Amino acid sequence: MSFMKQSLSVTILLLTVSTALFGIQGVRYSVLEGDQSQLFEKVIHEKLWSIDFVLSDPLTRVNDVYKDDYGSTDLDNLAFSPISNDQVMLPLLLKAPELGAFTPFNLHLFKRMSENKTYVGHLMPATMLDIAGVDSQEIRLEFIRQFNVLDTLIEKELGGNVEYIEYAKLPASPLLQFSFPILPEVSLESRLDIFQEKFEMLLEKRGYIITGYRDIKAIADERGISFSKYGAYRVYSFCHIAFSEALFNHGRPDAGVFAPCSLYIYNVEGSDTVVIGVAAIENWMAVMGINDKDILDMARHHDDEIVEIMKKLGGSVL
Repeated sequence: MSFMKQSLSVTILLLTVSTALFGIQGVRYSVLEGDQSQLFEKVIHEKLWSIDFVLSDPLTRVNDVYKDDYGSTDLDNLAFSPISNDQVMLPLLLKAPELGAFTPFNLHLFKRMSENKTYVGHLMPATMLDIAGVDSQEIRLEFIRQFNVLDTLIEKELGGNVEYIEYAKLPASPLLQFSFPILPEVSLESRLDIFQEKFEMLLEKRGYIITGYRDIKAIADERGISFSKYGAYRVYSFCHIAFSEALFNHGRPDAGVFAPCSLYIYNVEGSDTVVIGVAAIENWMAVMGINDKDILDMARHHDDEIVEIMKKLGGSVL
């Protein structure tokens, strides 16, 4: 074994041991002095492209929505910035389609009225990989590498002190996946369009909203990356307004790092099924250490609700 490979093996072993002893780093936050919202906006709009990250369907000043619709908020700012490094992620999705649950992921910002600090952060990449059930060391290293570049940019442009939120373990079923048969008399695109219409209608009835959409296969074609493995690959972002408000607007804006949820839909070319997946909301509870019974019950209810919706649409749990 070469020295480099031996050193890597020792490093992985040490990380495994330290994780078992001290907990798993689930979330990384840069804590900035003062209100740095404008600087953050400048970075995500003017600097992200320099490291191949793209911003899609941002949700800004969600705290204003809480104030207008729910009557009050203790937040100066709450913003969700879904980002993705497509140059890295497109090849990885060919190997691990489950990573669509974090393509894009949220670069989160919040500021409380009660303190003159701005928080900017994201889920740790190893936690994303664990939720998606990706074990391949080759894929994990490539996925994590892009975050090293992102965090370097954040440190350079925003500064601040880095803090981590640690957790003990993920729930038993961190990823919800479903299989849908393809009707032979209907084209794949028509089938997905019909699904989207019904999916949005059922979500809207239950208090959810679609906040974003990305046609990953089309993006791959635009970038000249072969994506012929898939007949289709799409990602939708969605959230439940009332649940989000109950959590983010009542003491846990940091849990917004998980929002909005990314739901991926793909068909392997030539197969007779469509696979749909999304990270369970119960992950939020486990990683963020949320033990409030009412919130826990709401989280489990919404996970059960997603399963119910998928079954109504003709899906089977994988």
